[in-house]
Amino acid sequence: MLHIDLKYTHLISCHLERFTRKGDYLFNFRCPICGDSQTKKTKTRGYIYRDKQRLAFKCWNGCAPLWLGALIKHLSVDLYKEYLLETFVDNHTPRTKKLIGEPGFFAGKATVTQQMRFGTVEAVIYEHAEKVSDLPEEHFCSQYVKSRQIPKQFWGKLYYAKNYNKFISEIAPHYDKKIKDEPRLCIMVYDQFGAVCAVSGRALEDSALRYVTIRTTTDESKLVYGLERVDQNKPVQIVEGPLDSLFLGNTVASCDSNLILTAGRLSATQIVLLYDNERRSPEIVLQMTRAINLGHKVVVWPEWLVEKDINGMVLSGHSPESIQEIIYRNTFTGLTALAELTRWKKTPNNRRVMLWMK
Repeated sequence: MLHIDLKYTHLISCHLERFTRKGDYLFNFRCPICGDSQTKKTKTRGYIYRDKQRLAFKCWNGCAPLWLGALIKHLSVDLYKEYLLETFVDNHTPRTKKLIGEPGFFAGKATVTQQMRFGTVEAVIYEHAEKVSDLPEEHFCSQYVKSRQIPKQFWGKLYYAKNYNKFISEIAPHYDKKIKDEPRLCIMVYDQFGAVCAVSGRALEDSALRYVTIRTTTDESKLVYGLERVDQNKPVQIVEGPLDSLFLGNTVASCDSNLILTAGRLSATQIVLLYDNERRSPEIVLQMTRAINLGHKVVVWPEWLVEKDINGMVLSGHSPESIQEIIYRNTFTGLTALAELTRWKKTPNNRRVMLWMK
């Protein structure tokens, strides 16, 4: 059935404005149902994506999700009749076992997240923001990203906005609150289909607010940074900060300390929660206690580790590999986790022993 859906997706592409292919089973275009933005002709919030063994339609401007046939019917009744006929024939045709690579063959159950990997989301060209990878090396935003030792493979997914308010007006025209026009590093948050659902602007100059996060859609689901690139068939780690997640493999960020709610958005069977190393924060201790009582695997950082977060550990000289080893050695559940948490929160802030990991 999937090969038929792909065939008719290409047949209706001529009816879809700004139609582009983002991945093997991901297509983006201006929504033909609502017409997308009437003022921003570059808006493309309609998506065709893989849902198990079929393709489905979703518009991030608020339209109800549709199966592909309904979208085809909206665009061309004649093509819809052909689609129904071909689908019926395919369903009632006896067939032998498919060979690998032959249309219709799938080795096991597939999920949307299996297809949405980092790299399938194409960087968008914005009027009021540009990719950090395109900035001159001496640019102060490039220097900031370099000073944080953020891996260069992610520079093309981070943006610089000279005037953050203008950038928000561009990507979230519905947002009617005034934002200070100041330069910020823009961290784009995507949904599992690769559509931008929020942007988190990190101040590059002195500002009352270090981060200003704005949703670009009306969807109120918990924001999860990295959702479009994580492989949920493997163990997934959850950290608090988006930039922290870029140093570890198969890791997403909660964008706050509510890692429990973030875990609820994932379908992975193996999840590890990595709270910031803030043993004097009542909120962090409370969240960790709740997570442990709910049965989650939680990292309780060793007493000699004083850095607050993953990025801080990298800046202090720890390699991502050594940090991952620390995580493996200090992941606990149940009563053991509660005992370790009691030890951790009582550890003096200035206590540090020999760093055997260095």
